[in-house]
Amino acid sequence: MQCCASCGTTQDLRLYEVRNGNDVDRRWWCPECCFSAHRRGLILAPSPVWIERAALRQLPMKPLETGFTFMRTGRRASDLRAS
Repeated sequence: MQCCASCGTTQDLRLYEVRNGNDVDRRWWCPECCFSAHRRGLILAPSPVWIERAALRQLPMKPLETGFTFMRTGRRASDLRAS
């Protein structure tokens, strides 16, 4: 069971991304603690729902910036496939 990072409550929680330069920290907050963190000047945004579900199931985090690598699949230069 998840609990709020500030007050410890377990109801009405959302996962928020707190940005500090290039670093992103994710925290579970109730609406009251989120509002007070926003008033203190923290830059935060709600995490996407798929990240919340993965965090609830304790799945490992997937990197958000995954690039494509191309490989040739045929004879022509235009025969490329993203992998």
